[in-house]
Amino acid sequence: EVFEFMDYTKCPLSLYQQVEKLKSRGLLIDDEQLAERYLSNISYSDMAALKSEIVPSIEIERCCDYEALTDVWLASVKATHDFLSEEDIEFYHERIPALYMPNVDIFAIKSAAGKWCAFIGLSVDNIEMLFVHPDEMGKGYGSSLLKFAVGVKCIRKVDVNRDNFKAFEFYQKHGFQVIGASDTDREGKPYPILHLELLAASL
Repeated sequence: EVFEFMDYTKCPLSLYQQVEKLKSRGLLIDDEQLAERYLSNISYSDMAALKSEIVPSIEIERCCDYEALTDVWLASVKATHDFLSEEDIEFYHERIPALYMPNVDIFAIKSAAGKWCAFIGLSVDNIEMLFVHPDEMGKGYGSSLLKFAVGVKCIRKVDVNRDNFKAFEFYQKHGFQVIGASDTDREGKPYPILHLELLAASL
């Protein structure tokens, strides 16, 4: 037999890095220490076989409970949109359930407690809103909703506040790129907007 050896140039990932990589790819891991223990005994690629133990299924449902979703929106905005004035938060707060939500298709996720905790609003060709309650952030809900929009609904565009750095990094991580910019938002408010598009299958 003849064996051919190839140089392996990738640096090995620590257990923590492997868990973070799994989470970035949409796996919902409630117990990171348990996940690290599993990974210390099995390969990264075998982790999927343990989904039933450490990765509860995420169900995405159509939702029209505007009142509950507006509560999610408000909590999320207060936790992440520190560039907005209190006056403008109230301005958008009034419009979210009355004007914005009725004009998009909304799909949402419930928490383990059975409450709506994350949602995405979709128009024909754009992700119009994606919000996760701060108590439920870091559990893969945002990534799952984004993958649903791209993979199921074939939507590959989104607008992001330029000053919302975490949101911009989130979309960049999933392969979205800047294709344009605006000096104001759709309401004419002085909040610059970045127009992003997924130009390749990077999810």
